[in-house]
Amino acid sequence: MLGDKLMTLPQELLILGAAVKSGMVEALRKSTTCDDLAVELTLNPRAVWMVLEALADLGYVTKQGETVTLSEETRNMIYEPEAPNYIGFAFMHRYNMIHSWIQLPEILASGQPASRDNDPENTRYFMEGMRLGAEKSAPTIADFLLTATGKGVRVLDIGGGPLIYGSAFTDNGAKVTVLDLPPVVQLMQEKADKVGIVMFPGDFNLGLPPGPFDLVFLGNICHVFGEMENHGI
Repeated sequence: MLGDKLMTLPQELLILGAAVKSGMVEALRKSTTCDDLAVELTLNPRAVWMVLEALADLGYVTKQGETVTLSEETRNMIYEPEAPNYIGFAFMHRYNMIHSWIQLPEILASGQPASRDNDPENTRYFMEGMRLGAEKSAPTIADFLLTATGKGVRVLDIGGGPLIYGSAFTDNGAKVTVLDLPPVVQLMQEKADKVGIVMFPGDFNLGLPPGPFDLVFLGNICHVFGEMENHGI
């Protein structure tokens, strides 16, 4: 049991997430002031000041007099893939999950899914969240699944849009096709081309790319469905 810690757990994520959604984090990549930031983003000056004070206290923002900017640690965490503390915008997927979870009382009563935030950036946040969760395990899984196989194994990665597993399979000599929804394919196509992965837009519930394939991987699929759906898969 978390006890009194339970009272403060989501606050830091909610503050930083709000700063991302409002455009503050991106704008703070350059030095500015509270008043200029409010004008640039058409935000309430007092609300901007309060959030900046919180971000500064949490270490995400540095202040020198009236001038504010992202701290070096934050720049590395969000924008520098080579930095040891880099996570990109993966935390925004968890921020969006809170948006859904907070609707649980209504979901329990109605049985209907939570209302969605249709911000197109959410696809990117989801991809980064999935990447962060998979990047440590993907090489081990690929090694295990491709043990004792020759080069050129044909792999279909269903729902593999983040390309973490697909890249690991490719590193092991496999020829990889990734099936994912069209917005994901559009977002990840350039990166897929660079690592030699074929992207195929579609819904696996409706059909699969033409094969044949030696291995079909559902590493990003099974956790989305319940027991009965997974039996059906």
